[in-house]
Amino acid sequence: MQDNEKKTAAEGEDIFGGVYKDVMEMKSKSRLWSVIALGLGILSVALSFVFWLGLLFGIAAIIATVVSRINLGYFDRISVAALIISIFGVVCSLIVMIGTIVLASNPALAEAYNKLFGK
Repeated sequence: MQDNEKKTAAEGEDIFGGVYKDVMEMKSKSRLWSVIALGLGILSVALSFVFWLGLLFGIAAIIATVVSRINLGYFDRISVAALIISIFGVVCSLIVMIGTIVLASNPALAEAYNKLFGK
């Protein structure tokens, strides 16, 4: 039995199944980046009516989600929610931006908008 164990250790096989590597790994696996991404995603949706702020916070939330994925090694539930919310915030910001550009470039449409919503 000992000869068999010595052979596997000599061949370079991991007889402990990677447990030692997982225990001795010094990398911190915190969910801080997931929580930061969620907060930035919520700010992205809340500030999407100011399109440049919504885009800024949405892109920052997507970047924080990617950093969380790299840090943890998988997508946790918080980072998935943050990713969905931040994509929603970026899309809403883009819609507001396109609407602003269309209203600014067409005076007749801007006048109709002002009649409907009173300015």
